[in-house]
Amino acid sequence: MTDPVRRLIGELRQLRRQGNGAGDAAFWRRFAGQARQLCLAEQAAIVQPGQAAPELLALEPPTMEATEWLRQPWLEGLMSRASRNDFAASPPGSDGSRQARVAVRLLAEQPLFLVLLVGEEAMPRLNDVLLRAQLVADIGASGGSVETGHGALRFLDLIAETYGLPRFSTAAYALVNGLVSHATEIDQAVLGWREGAYVRVKAISHFDRFEKKTELVKVLEAAMEEAADQALSIHDADAEQHAGGMVVLAHRQLRQQLQCRAVFSLCLGDDAGDDQAVVLLVSHQEGLPQGLRESVHFVGQVTYPRLRELKQREDGLPRRALRALRRSLAWVVGPENVWSKTFAVLLSALLAYALLGTLTHRVEGSAQLTTDSIRLVSAPFDGRIDQAAVSAGDEVAADAILAVMDREDLLLQRAELQADLQRNLAEVNRARAAFDLIESEVASARVAQNRARLQRLAVYLDEGEVRAPFAGVVVEGERQDLLGLPVARGDALYRIARIEGMYLRIEIPQESVHFIEAGDRGDFVFVSQPDRKLPFTVRRIIPMAQVRDAGGAVFEVKADLDVTAEDWWRPGMGGVAKVDKGPRPLLWVIGHRLVNRLRLWLWW
Repeated sequence: MTDPVRRLIGELRQLRRQGNGAGDAAFWRRFAGQARQLCLAEQAAIVQPGQAAPELLALEPPTMEATEWLRQPWLEGLMSRASRNDFAASPPGSDGSRQARVAVRLLAEQPLFLVLLVGEEAMPRLNDVLLRAQLVADIGASGGSVETGHGALRFLDLIAETYGLPRFSTAAYALVNGLVSHATEIDQAVLGWREGAYVRVKAISHFDRFEKKTELVKVLEAAMEEAADQALSIHDADAEQHAGGMVVLAHRQLRQQLQCRAVFSLCLGDDAGDDQAVVLLVSHQEGLPQGLRESVHFVGQVTYPRLRELKQREDGLPRRALRALRRSLAWVVGPENVWSKTFAVLLSALLAYALLGTLTHRVEGSAQLTTDSIRLVSAPFDGRIDQAAVSAGDEVAADAILAVMDREDLLLQRAELQADLQRNLAEVNRARAAFDLIESEVASARVAQNRARLQRLAVYLDEGEVRAPFAGVVVEGERQDLLGLPVARGDALYRIARIEGMYLRIEIPQESVHFIEAGDRGDFVFVSQPDRKLPFTVRRIIPMAQVRDAGGAVFEVKADLDVTAEDWWRPGMGGVAKVDKGPRPLLWVIGHRLVNRLRLWLWW
């Protein structure tokens, strides 16, 4: 419960218990101040008419002397009409004033009037001001014993209880059960709340729980929707006839189903139109007098802000955000039909922009970093990979070991050849000793053959350590795949790229390649860093299409990056490239592909 409302209700209850304030100037000053707050007035006065001249008992705030205030020309006529009708009001502008004047006869032993000056802010709620003033007209009665009919003061405890509860559901049940317990004429009370396009029952007196899909609940919701749609308070009783086009069909169906005497629906809402509540009262034995309906209207107006606050507090974040957006839009387009107006304004703006605006035409394609400084490292001889040192993505230095071939078989072959070499050398020496020139030449040839084979094995043994031809990055080849793999001479082991001279290789769909020309500029973004745009310039278009199974035919476009390569760039990194082709009409940019598709479909 908010402090101002709590304090005001407590002070009104104290004044009511205090009773007659005759002769007590402090009592009437307090009453005037509280009535001014309750009735949203700029000034409140308690005036006692007299035979000679009226007497001013209290004036809040005291902006002028009592004698000067009582000389107002409109005061006597306003009190005269209020003495006959219990209340009177004069609209602003009747004598050049911008304030409305309201007078209500108090139910005190001596004739007294509550006079209010209502400003422009509260002018649209002048009827509500009159109602509130009449509901507190019995505070000055002696001991509170003057018959007040169905005055709203008996509901003050209910208002205080509703404001003191922390949850919407408990406050809603406290309200409906309190209305029934405080007024014997009310047999059942129901609270409904608008959710979207429908009003849903939130609380029914005497029911802690209820099924939302029962026939009774549906009939109650239909009656409350009837009142909410018309934004009216509807009272349907046996003897009442409705005129002026008011629709009461759902109320009469409810009365017939419940077999009750009267049904009254009170529609509550705020100026912003964010929420709407309906209080429905049912009476079986007696009707619902006008005074009681006015009292319930007052209670509803006072408790509705608290219920709305609790309801909004329990709503989820999306509903609160939507409500805040609607409130902001209402400030721009007006409180009525906010979404329709906003949609119409946005649609009009989009149509105008579509007809008159332009948009940059961009041809999009997938792109990849590549370089021409790539070297394929292959197996030097037939054999098996004994060790694999690197994998794709590793940086290697020049002459670094990439892999080691299994050299055990080569070492065995070298040992055999060395033994043959020694034997053939011995044969050469024996033939020379015997002066056998023919055998000496044959043995010498075998020695030369053995030495040639040993030289080839030495080369193989040296090449058994596969080394990097230059410093770069391994872009192809995995350690786990190569380890122990049998290979033949010339099989690819690794592909190494040098991080220099990198450029973009862009794949452009065939339906857009005719827009691309050499020298066009655009932007490229990496998949890993989409927030960074790198400018590039188209260098060349490869005039032969490549067919992709998923996306159809594409053309390869080579482009040079207009920025210096960074250390973390690697060949093979991919992203999205967009080539700028300048501004074009918005409708053409959005719809030219669809038009081309339609032309193909409709062509014959």
